[in-house]
Amino acid sequence: MSRRLLLVGPSDMGGVAASRILTAAPQINVHGVGVGYKVVSGRTTAEPAIKIYVRKKHPKAQIGANEMLPSTLDGLQTDVEEVGFLQPLAAWPGPRLRLRPAQPGCSTGVEDNSTREAIAGTFGALVYDNFGTYILSNNHVLADQNRLPFGSSIFEPSPYDGGSLKRDKIAVLDGYVPLVVGAPNYVDGAIGKLLHPNLAVSDILDIGSPTGVKSAEVDTIVEKFGRTTGYTRGYVSSVSADIKLPYDIGTLLFHDQIAITSIEGGAFSDLGDSGSLVLERASGSAVGLLFAGGATISFANHMADVLDAFGVTLVTG
Repeated sequence: MSRRLLLVGPSDMGGVAASRILTAAPQINVHGVGVGYKVVSGRTTAEPAIKIYVRKKHPKAQIGANEMLPSTLDGLQTDVEEVGFLQPLAAWPGPRLRLRPAQPGCSTGVEDNSTREAIAGTFGALVYDNFGTYILSNNHVLADQNRLPFGSSIFEPSPYDGGSLKRDKIAVLDGYVPLVVGAPNYVDGAIGKLLHPNLAVSDILDIGSPTGVKSAEVDTIVEKFGRTTGYTRGYVSSVSADIKLPYDIGTLLFHDQIAITSIEGGAFSDLGDSGSLVLERASGSAVGLLFAGGATISFANHMADVLDAFGVTLVTG
């Protein structure tokens, strides 16, 4: 189903503006495919289903025969869910506080010296290896989608949130997982090496330090603290979602992602929450790294994939 509906090719590289076109054509309207449970009248049932995430659910009378999504697949029901327009969740201006030491959940970002533009996202967590301690966030927050050189300055708060280029530098870009057009992506991640270990702590705002790392499970209640929406809770609706997203560098396909639905009426995340650590609420264990979302659903990389990509360990309480 992913290979059929989530096609990414030369005609699909139009970026954010082109991706907002409203149509029932599956190659444009379908954002993602996952495995979860069927939702009926707003209630989650016990029936396993193939989840199909669409930008807009169109009335059947307005859908052509060649645009109709299947109601079953290999004996499983499909469940079409309207999720609105999905996008990476870095953000543009908004006042945020300067914190010393910096804490996960606060604003972080960079300034692209070539364009003089700044990006604001969320400092997700502290990680470490034998060479030092690093802040963890997304590639599109700290590396501007592969476009910044290693050693680039990272600030808290982001210059877009009023951070000073002279006094608010806390880290330098040390590594990122390259985002690839035309091939599957699994992680949108980057790390910045702290200029001094005392510049940041592991306590997530309003949550505390993570207690460990574990795999996400369907129906688990999760929480996060992000630069824009602050503290929110949701539940994991899929742990194997494939989605395509419009980045500046092109439309990217992500495989095997965590899908999260808010349980509090509002969105689980919004622009500026990219990079937030997602934790299982019952245990405090980190399960994912938030990187994208829309009005009703958010997506995170699996935490083990993120840590393995950099060969680092999560700093816990």
